[in-house]
Amino acid sequence: MKNYFLVIPLVILIIVGISAKKNETLSKNRETKIIYVAAANSISLSKSQANYICDGTNDEVVIQNAINENNGKKVVLLEGVYNKDNAEGISIQSATEIELDGAIINLNKLDTDACIFTNSDHTRGNSNIKIWGSGILNGNRHLSTTGNHYAVNFENVKKSLVELYIDNFRTLEARLYQSDCVVRNLRFYNTPKKEEKIMQFTE
Repeated sequence: MKNYFLVIPLVILIIVGISAKKNETLSKNRETKIIYVAAANSISLSKSQANYICDGTNDEVVIQNAINENNGKKVVLLEGVYNKDNAEGISIQSATEIELDGAIINLNKLDTDACIFTNSDHTRGNSNIKIWGSGILNGNRHLSTTGNHYAVNFENVKKSLVELYIDNFRTLEARLYQSDCVVRNLRFYNTPKKEEKIMQFTE
C-alpha cells in the first residue's frame, strides 16, 4: 500500500516534467520559426511545404509579406524564378536571414533607380542581416536604359553577411554605404564592359 502512494506523486512529477519539456520545445520552435516561399514554377513538393506561393508577377510583394510576418528571423526562398517588378527594394529588418535555396530573383525592366534587397532603416541603421544561399540575383541590365541598379543596397548596416551569386546589374552589384558587412564567396556574372566597379564601400 505504501508503494502505491509513492507511485502517484512520481507519476504526477513525470507528467509535469513532460509538459514543461513540451512547452519548452514549442517555445524554441516559435523562436526559430522559418517561413518558406515558393515560386510560380517551383516543384509541387516545394509548393505543398510553402507558407507563401508567388504567381510570377510582382513577387516582391509576397516575399515582403513573408519577411514581415516572421518579424525578421528566417525566410527561405525555394527553387524557381521570382520576378521583381517595382523599383523599391525588398526591405529587411534587423536579425533577419534570407536564404535563396536555388531561387533566381529577376529585376525586370525598370528605367529608374532600383535594387532587389535593402535594409529597413537607412537613418538609424540595421544589424545582423544575412542574405545567402545557392540562388542568383539577376539585374537584367539589357532590359533597361537608365537608372542605378543594385542587387543589394545597404545603408548603415552592421554585423551582416552577403554571400550568393550576383548577375547582370547596370550599376553596382552591391552598394554598402556606411556599413560594416562581410561579403564573401560572391561570384559576379556579365558585368558591363565599361563598369568601373562592381562594389562600392563608403564611409
